[in-house]
This record gives sequence, structure tokens and C-alpha cells, in this order.
Amino acid sequence: MRIGGAIHSRDHTERLFEFLGLPLGREGQWLTVEPIDRISPFELTVPGDISSAAFFITAALICGQELRVNRCGLNPSRLGFIEVIKRMGARLELEEGEPTGGEPWGALRVLPGPLHGTEVTSDEIPSLIDEIPLLAVLGAFAERDHPC
Repeated sequence: MRIGGAIHSRDHTERLFEFLGLPLGREGQWLTVEPIDRISPFELTVPGDISSAAFFITAALICGQELRVNRCGLNPSRLGFIEVIKRMGARLELEEGEPTGGEPWGALRVLPGPLHGTEVTSDEIPSLIDEIPLLAVLGAFAERDHPC
């Protein structure tokens, strides 16, 4: 099977295939998946979802509070929200753990501080699609006193 084209998407499946040693070919913008007879059983710890954590991160930033999110997925294809809030002035500390199932994860510490506006480009959208409403909320509170 060939999958591809000019599509930007998250790479969780590709990382899992590589972790499991499953055949996956890459050629330009195309992925090729070869048929296999069987996938051997395996154990996998799935890190927490950064999109779910983004709600708590947003609340902490609005209220000027410190927050620590443990065992959070840090896949680069999912960190658009983090990159944008850093441009807005958010102070973040990352502690990376050993990858699990090919996925990077770690702890994320959010520190209070003032936010300011920024622009989000269309190229960034695939990495933050779930968090666009949260960025709009943060934009409404940028350069203002904390309401909490």
C-alpha cells in the first residue's frame, strides 16, 4: 500500500512501525507499507497526550500559576502548541525521558509570566490543530493582568 502526497501529519504510526521493526518504506512524500503475516505481541507504555495537557497549561498561564505535567508525550509533530506559547512568552522547562515505543516523552514545567501576541502560520497548523481554540483564549489574555 502507498500512502502520501503533500500532506503534513503526525508521525505516531511511523514511529511505532519502526519501534516494532515492521517494514515501512519512505520515498519523498510517500510511505509504502508492505503486507506481513503477523505482529508479535509487545508491551507498550503510552505517554500522556499533550493536547489534553494543553487545557491545564492554558489555565496555568491565564492564572499565572506554576504547573508540572508528568509523563507527557513530546513527539515533535505534536509540539506546535508548545512552540507558539513559547513565542508568546511562556516559560517552559522540559525534562525528557527515554523514548517509549519510539515516542519521546517527559515532564513539562510551566512557569508564570506575562504573555504577548504572536502570529501562527499555516505550516504550523498540523502540529497544533487541536489546540487552536486554546491559543485564541490565550491571545485574549495576552498582555493583561491575570484574572484568577
